[in-house]
Amino acid sequence: MKKVLWLDVETTGLDCRKHGLREVGFIIEIDGVEVDKGVFKINPFTYTTKDVVIDDYALEISKVSIEDLESYDRVSYCFKELMKKLVKYVNVNHKNDCFVIAGYNTAFALGLIKEWFNEGGLLDSFEDWFNYERLGA
Repeated sequence: MKKVLWLDVETTGLDCRKHGLREVGFIIEIDGVEVDKGVFKINPFTYTTKDVVIDDYALEISKVSIEDLESYDRVSYCFKELMKKLVKYVNVNHKNDCFVIAGYNTAFALGLIKEWFNEGGLLDSFEDWFNYERLGA
C-alpha cells in the first residue's frame, strides 16, 4: 500500500533552525486516492522550543502581516490536529507502514516538519511516520 503525504509549507524565512512554519497544506493519498486534505495556519510566535525569526521579505511575498500571524492557531494545536489525521492512516507498530513525503522542495519542507515534530515532542518517532524516500524535487 502506497501512502503519500503531499506537503506545501509556508514559512517565516528560509532557515529551518531559526524560522518557523506559518502554514501547512497537505493532501493524504492512499494507493493513488485522495483520502484527506487540509490547511493549518500556524502562529509562529507560539513555538516553545525556539524563538522564531520573522523575515519581512517572507511576509511581503505572501502578503501576510504580523497581525495575521498572531490570529492563527497555536503550533501545539495544529500539531495535535495533524497527528489526529496521520494516526488514521499509519500503524506505527509496523515498520514499513508510513508516508512518503511529496511536493515541491521536499528537503526544505522535511526540515521544517522535523522541527514541528520536535516542538510536539515526537522527533524520536519521526521515522515511524515518514519514509525518507521522497517524491518531487
